[in-house]
Amino acid sequence: MKKLSLIYKLLIIVISGFGLYLNFKFLGIKTGLLYFTIISNLACFMFYLVAFILFILKRLKKNDTYYITKGLVTISIPLQ
Repeated sequence: MKKLSLIYKLLIIVISGFGLYLNFKFLGIKTGLLYFTIISNLACFMFYLVAFILFILKRLKKNDTYYITKGLVTISIPLQ
């Protein structure tokens, strides 16, 4: 199960990072940050990147703060 979680997190990081790269390449950073979709993609990218790094370093603690932050990042996608 941990391998599947690791692959899932890595896949999200790669896909969202590539999408952000393409968006900022064509729109520029100042224009790109005006769109809510890009802002939510950036939030997901940062959250899963930090979670992935902590998972690799074996310092990821799945406590209430982790789940609340994960929920906030996830719910920010449809609300924006």
